[in-house]
Amino acid sequence: MKFGDNLKDLIESFGIEVSNEKKSYQTLEDRKVVSKTSLQDILNSMSISQKEVEQLEIGGGIELDDSNEDITFTEDGLFYKGRRVVLHISEKDTESREPEDLPKYHLRKCGTLTSQQNRGNLGRYRISLSKNGKFHFLFGNKKIPNQELHACKNCLNYFENHKNIHIFSLQSFLETHSKDIPKSSTPKLLFDGLDISGMDMDYETLPNEYRKDWKEVSVAKKKAQNYTCEECGWKPRETKEKRYIHVHHFDKNRRNNWSSNLKVLCIDCHYNYHPTLKGNFEHKKFLSM
Repeated sequence: MKFGDNLKDLIESFGIEVSNEKKSYQTLEDRKVVSKTSLQDILNSMSISQKEVEQLEIGGGIELDDSNEDITFTEDGLFYKGRRVVLHISEKDTESREPEDLPKYHLRKCGTLTSQQNRGNLGRYRISLSKNGKFHFLFGNKKIPNQELHACKNCLNYFENHKNIHIFSLQSFLETHSKDIPKSSTPKLLFDGLDISGMDMDYETLPNEYRKDWKEVSVAKKKAQNYTCEECGWKPRETKEKRYIHVHHFDKNRRNNWSSNLKVLCIDCHYNYHPTLKGNFEHKKFLSM
């Protein structure tokens, strides 16, 4: 079962014709050229690339943030572009390399991960395709390419026969659970980044969720401002510090992406508008620089 199969079934259930042909309509009232993309091209664009696979498996993973629209949560696990993944924290200032003393990795969106999200701490996590429970880890300035971590107890308690972190095998777990989003899952589907699982179906209201093009919009806005905070003038000194440049919605409506409603801010200035987020991991790290 591949991620695209669900989408394919959905599209075909509506009897939608898909072809590569370009059809010209020359009538006065309907003069246009319609280009239809093949279904396979659509599915390929949603699939995980080989470059991403390499980054997720051996390159230290991919950084997670609140605007990442390729993450899907189901009752059965965590998926990146349809591929089962785990989330882990990749750094800690400690001398101990014992798994018991380090952050745990997550197999699903358990209570711990939800709590971290509510506190604005998802920026601490990375997406990984580790198959053996070993991850890239940073102890201060020291990089460890194969640091063993334990799985989260809350995650293990959800899955039968996987309740002991010391005997749990990630490799065995992956061998017995679907690599792709199971068709039988009760999904909290993120379709183009929008979680529709708990959506109010009153069509006169819209959930305050980012639009599917938010990532492109926010990056374009940051580039136009040269990644410089419009309030205090702070600017990243290196690429990895760009994560501390945010784009703020003045009216707090995440769907309103008019340029006049957006402002480029450093994380500190941004959190002046969202004081409940002050003091989270990313904010403290920024202030300590």
